[in-house]
Amino acid sequence: MASFHASAASCGFPAQLLTDNGAVFTAVPRKGRCAIKLETAELGIRFVHSSPYHPQTCGKVERFHQTLKRWLRRQPGAATLTELQAQLDRFRAYYNAVRPHRAVGRRTPAESFAARPKAAPSLPALEIPRGFRVRRDKVDITGVS
Repeated sequence: MASFHASAASCGFPAQLLTDNGAVFTAVPRKGRCAIKLETAELGIRFVHSSPYHPQTCGKVERFHQTLKRWLRRQPGAATLTELQAQLDRFRAYYNAVRPHRAVGRRTPAESFAARPKAAPSLPALEIPRGFRVRRDKVDITGVS
């Protein structure tokens, strides 16, 4: 939750959060509760899952991942997590504030974001009893747990 709140401190809480159906975002098949879903409910944020087996729903994020991976391939290999984080931070700064995008009139994403009115959480905030377990999955290099 720390990274979610750090992002919100910078950009504000969203009105809605769209995720895929990865195990970290849904606990329904395991008859449990998911931490991010509980957190968004307490904040009045609408939580939405993409359609199962329909990756086009999250296409913008998938395209961003492709751009990030191509950029990382052109960088020297990071020897530590700290070095990798520095590379990711450098990419984020360049992508958001320097690199103009064709799709938004040659403006940067930061310029486009700043120019739009912001939606805010609008659902009634729910008081949800906590008491969930933390699930720690190991994922191999192919992304399989």
